[in-house]
Amino acid sequence: MKKYLLLLPVAVILASLSLTFFVIPPIGGLPEGRTLVILKREKTRFIDSPDAFCARERGSVSPECRATVIEGILDQGNGPVLLTFPYIRWPYLLNTGGAEYER
Repeated sequence: MKKYLLLLPVAVILASLSLTFFVIPPIGGLPEGRTLVILKREKTRFIDSPDAFCARERGSVSPECRATVIEGILDQGNGPVLLTFPYIRWPYLLNTGGAEYER
């Protein structure tokens, strides 16, 4: 847990720069998951995930929606991935209101 506390100052700086922590939970195509720092998109939040995005924008989470959201995030036409960290569970849970969706 202590090593993740080091991310707190980084998070504060990133919030002021209109960036998004995009947390991809472990799923089929990415079994170890990832936490990405990206430029904020039109509908992304400071901490976001494909599951929260799907639930918010489409009303449900499905493998197809996850794949579409991740593909859109990774599309370099939307701006590059600035930093990549391993999957960090607590921001994912914070973002989804504590819900963990089926993987």
